[in-house]
Amino acid sequence: MSFCECHDDYVSSGTFDIANARVYTAFQVFHEGGKQPMPGQDSATPIMDRFLAFYADGQASGAYPAIGANVVTLPASPPEEGICSNYDEDANGNLSLSDARIYTAFQVFHEGGRQPMPGQSSSTSIMDRFLAFYADGQASGAYPAIGADVKHLPILSTDTEVITSDGLVPKCVEVEDKLWVSFTGNDHYSEWYEMETDELEGFTKFKISATAHPEVGTELQTWASDKTTNLQGILMTASPSKPSASTLTEDQRAKTFNSNLLKFNCDGTYNADHGVNTNQVNLRVKAFNNQNVSSIKKYGSEGSTHGYLASGKPWEGSNMVYRTTTFSSIVRDDSDKNSIDIEYMYFIKQTNENAKIKFSDATPSNSTCDLFAE
Repeated sequence: MSFCECHDDYVSSGTFDIANARVYTAFQVFHEGGKQPMPGQDSATPIMDRFLAFYADGQASGAYPAIGANVVTLPASPPEEGICSNYDEDANGNLSLSDARIYTAFQVFHEGGRQPMPGQSSSTSIMDRFLAFYADGQASGAYPAIGADVKHLPILSTDTEVITSDGLVPKCVEVEDKLWVSFTGNDHYSEWYEMETDELEGFTKFKISATAHPEVGTELQTWASDKTTNLQGILMTASPSKPSASTLTEDQRAKTFNSNLLKFNCDGTYNADHGVNTNQVNLRVKAFNNQNVSSIKKYGSEGSTHGYLASGKPWEGSNMVYRTTTFSSIVRDDSDKNSIDIEYMYFIKQTNENAKIKFSDATPSNSTCDLFAE
């Protein structure tokens, strides 16, 4: 993910001014309405012409004031053009009312010099200063609730950094992918958890990051108990940011078991498509059972047609998945601990429990592509 080509100066004024805010506000409505042609237009009419006609119609009816400048570009329309103007980074790529509220408030905040709020210092991050500014405006009735988390703020073409919820990031440096894992059972799907790896014992251990998710055990227990389910299916993907629990982007779907961090697609054939236990790798999970005793749970590979990945499901369009039966799955904890604790996950060659895979030795690294070479 990179912001390198992003900017939110639609009238080329070199700043965030009221003309830009008017463009964004109207374009969000235009976008939400499906960017339909106006009367006398057809779908081949350029989007800029359709938007300007839409705005002129709104201006004639009194809904919009004059823009006050020539519109040169329009807000980026994810997912076609990335997340530039999608400030809450909605997984569906929508330019929502939340985004419009962020832009219009940031325009005022920017015009006012982005000054610290009372009790803040100039060293307070710009994101925190903006959120405090917005909260102050909301308390006074000037702004409604945003309705979503703010992930990044508008960008000028001259900016070299982007203001994000994680701090300032370089505008033109690709953000690296992280590996994520999620679970399903009884038609319920968990949140996604960031993973890390180590090879200290001669094979690759995949662990849920304790730093990023210090309460993962109790979170999973709460999720499983509330849904009356076990962890029957396991999916992994790669993404710079946490995937949505309700849907995956096209990029996240494509990177399920098929990224530089974990690649199970060799010569167009996914691990699950080799045939049962033929040149496959199977998943093992070292976890504590419902009586707080460490055990190994076995998960096998399933292809893209499996029901966990079906149309309308949160994992729809994924390449493959690992699953096991209810009896063999990771279960809710019934001891006093009340936590589903997963020590680590690892992969084995076919069904050989002793053939634990060290992915750094593979060619290419982190893949299964040469594991069964003669």
